[in-house]
Amino acid sequence: MKRLVTKLSAMAVSVCMLMPTLSDGVTICYENAMAASETTDILFNNEDRFFVYVGNYGNDIPQFRYLYPTSDGSYNADKVIWEDAPAEISYGDIFVAAGEAPLTKVYPAADDPANSHVYYYSLDEGSELNKAGNCSDLMKKKELTVTSKTYDGSSHWSVRYVDSVGETYYYGLSAFASSLGVDPLDCEVGDVYTYAFYNDNMVIPLAKQTQNLTETMTVEVVEVNESSLLVKPASRPDSKERLALQKKYLDNDVEPSVGMKLEVTYSDGILRTYPEQFGKVIKAVVVSEKNDLLPGQVRVTLVDADTNEPIIYQNDSDTYLGYLLFRECDLGGQYFENPAITDIKTNPFIVKYEDMSEERDYTFHVEQSSKIRNYTVLRDEASVVRNDNNSYELVFKLKFTPTGDVNDDGEFNVSDVVLLQKWLLAVPDAELKNWKAADFCNDNKLDVFDQCMMKSELISSTITAYVKPDHEIMYGVDIHVVADDVKMYLGPDTSYRTVTTIPKYTILTELGVQDNNDNWAFINYKGQFGWIQMVNENGERQCIVDYPLADKPVIYLYPEEETDVHVELELTEADLSTTYPKYNNGWDVTAYPDGTLLNKADGSHHRYLFWDAVNCKTRFDLTTGFCVAGSDTESFLKEKLAYMGLNEEEMNEFIVYWLPRMEHNAYNLISFQGDVYTDSAKLDITPAPDSILRVFMAYVPLEEAIGIEPQQLSGFERNGFTVVEWGGSEIRKADKTIPEKVYLADAGNAVQ
Repeated sequence: MKRLVTKLSAMAVSVCMLMPTLSDGVTICYENAMAASETTDILFNNEDRFFVYVGNYGNDIPQFRYLYPTSDGSYNADKVIWEDAPAEISYGDIFVAAGEAPLTKVYPAADDPANSHVYYYSLDEGSELNKAGNCSDLMKKKELTVTSKTYDGSSHWSVRYVDSVGETYYYGLSAFASSLGVDPLDCEVGDVYTYAFYNDNMVIPLAKQTQNLTETMTVEVVEVNESSLLVKPASRPDSKERLALQKKYLDNDVEPSVGMKLEVTYSDGILRTYPEQFGKVIKAVVVSEKNDLLPGQVRVTLVDADTNEPIIYQNDSDTYLGYLLFRECDLGGQYFENPAITDIKTNPFIVKYEDMSEERDYTFHVEQSSKIRNYTVLRDEASVVRNDNNSYELVFKLKFTPTGDVNDDGEFNVSDVVLLQKWLLAVPDAELKNWKAADFCNDNKLDVFDQCMMKSELISSTITAYVKPDHEIMYGVDIHVVADDVKMYLGPDTSYRTVTTIPKYTILTELGVQDNNDNWAFINYKGQFGWIQMVNENGERQCIVDYPLADKPVIYLYPEEETDVHVELELTEADLSTTYPKYNNGWDVTAYPDGTLLNKADGSHHRYLFWDAVNCKTRFDLTTGFCVAGSDTESFLKEKLAYMGLNEEEMNEFIVYWLPRMEHNAYNLISFQGDVYTDSAKLDITPAPDSILRVFMAYVPLEEAIGIEPQQLSGFERNGFTVVEWGGSEIRKADKTIPEKVYLADAGNAVQ
C-alpha cells in the first residue's frame, strides 16, 4: 500500500478514503479543504497514476489529463475523455481508477490531413474512477513566469516557463478541439501562472495572475433572476458559455431584460465557478436595449476614443465619413470572396448585406475619408458583436488629433493662428470653417488655452527645408504607422534633423521615393513635408505600406484543338495571393477550342485561370489615360474593351467585376497598362500562343474631373492559339502635392 500524506494545521479534520490505483491498492488521506489553514505538502510515490479533470472535449464530454510515471521519475500526460463522468465535477478534481481502466485510442480527425495525426484516449464503458480531491487542495503550488509560447504547425503548442530561482519548465498540449478551465495558451511572455505540482512535475495551471488589468466584454442577457443575471458573450451567439452577473453593478434606473446587451468592465479574469463569474466587476453599462437589426444588417458606429461617445458630423450629399470593407471568408480564415465597399454617410450607419451565411465568419474594416477631419482610426480597438439573428454591431474608435487647419484650406500655417485669434476677439467676418481643428484641449470649446497649444504646435511644425524625392508620386499608396512616435526627418537618413514625431495609427500617403531605397518614404504630415523609415535601425517595423492589389487577373486559353497547356506566372514586384485552380509551380490543364479548361490536378472544369496578388509595388503609368464620370463607366468600358479585343463574354465578366466599384465614384482616372504591367507579371505558356492579349486597367477614384493626355489604344486580332487575360488595380489619389518650397537638393547640407 502507498500513502499520500498531507501536512495539516492543528484544526484540520482528517478524512481518509481507500482506493486502488491502476496497478494495486492505495490509501489516500487528505484533509478537509475548508478546515485547512496552510498549503498542503504532498508526498507522492513515482508509481502513482491519476486523472485530473481539465474541461470538456467539444464543449460536451468531460476531458481529463491522465498522468503516469516514467522510469526517470518524470510524468507523461495523455488526453482522456470519460463519457460516464459524474455531473458535479470541478476543474482540477483528481480521480483514481477503481480496478482496471482500459483506454481506447481515438483519431477524431482522421479525414482531415492537417489534423489526422491528432488522437486522444477514451475510457472504455464500465470503467470506474473515484474522486480523491482537488489539485488546489492536495498539491504543492508554484508560481511560474511565461518565457515563450510556440506552435509546431500540427495542432500542438508548447509553453515554457521559469520559476523564481531560474529553473525552467515545459508544458505541452494539443489545441485540437479541447477546452481548459485555466487556459495556458491565453498568455504573453511575462505572464505569471500558478501551477499544481506533483512530485516536482507540473500537473495543471490553477490560476493566471491578471495583475488587476482591466478587460471588457460585451454580453447579452439570457436570463433575469431576482438579484442576478445570466449572460453570454455577445461576440459568440452560438456559445453555450454562461456567466453570472449581479444586478447591483447596473445603474439603479436600468431594468434588465432578455436580449439587452451590456458592456462589462472587470479585472482578475473569469472565475471558473458554475456558472462562471467575472473576477471583479468594475462597471456594467447598457450598450443596447435589444437587437433591433434585421438578419444581414450591420450597424457601424464611430466613437471618440477618449469620450466613448459617437462622433457627430453634419451630413450632406457630398459628405461621407469613410467606407466599410466587408470580406467573406471561410472558417479557416482565408478570404475567398471579393470585398464589398460601402460608403458610411451617417453615424451610426446601417447597411444590409445580402446572403450572409450563419455558417461563415466575416471580416469588417473601416477606412476614414478626408471628411473625418481631426480623427485617426484606432485599428486595434474595434468591437464586433454578432447577434443571434446573424446581424452585426460594429464599433470603431477614433483618436482625436486636431490639425489646426481652421480655415480648411488643407494647410496648417500662421494664417490659421491669426484667424483663431480674430475669432476669439470677436472680429467681424472671422469665420472658422473647421473650428474643431483648433480644439487642442478636446473639450468642445475654443479659448486662449487652445490658442497657446496651437501656436506651440505650429512652431514645432513649420520647418520647410527638406530633401526633395527623386521621384514624385501623384497617386501614392497609404502608409499605416504601427509604432509609437515615429520620427519624421528632413531627409532619407537619420543624420538629418527631426521635424516632428507621428503617433501610432496615423495613416499617411506616399508622395515620393528615392532611387534604390524602399525603406524611406516622402510624406506630408499636418502640412509639413519630410521622410519616415519603414523599418528603423534596430530592425523594428514602424510603418506598413498598403500596397494595391493586382485584382482578379483571369487567363483564358483558346487553342485550335484540344491541347495540354502548361502556364507559369512570374511576379517580380508583388506576392501571389489567391489562385483558382490551385497554382502549384504553374497550372497544367487541358484546353479546348471553346475555352473550357480541365485541371489535371483534380479533374475540375474551369472557364479561366484566376490569380491575384498583394503587396504590388509596381509604379503604374498614369501619364496618359481617360477621366471618366462614374455614371459613364459602363459605356466607356464597353467601347474601349471591345476596341482592344475582348469578346462579349470576356467583356461582360470584366464589367460585372469592376463596374460596382467604379460607377458610384464621381470620376475615375483610367489608364490601361502596357509594359509596366507585363514586365512585372510575366507569363510563360507552353506551347507558346500564336497571339496574346493582356488587358490590365489601373484606375484612381476622383472627386473632381482632371485633365489628362488621352491614351492611344491598339486593337487586337486573334490568330491560332490565342491567350486573353484581363485584370486591374485601384489606386488612391494622394491627399497632398509637393509645393514649390525651399528644399535640400541632395543628401548634403547645402540649401538650394
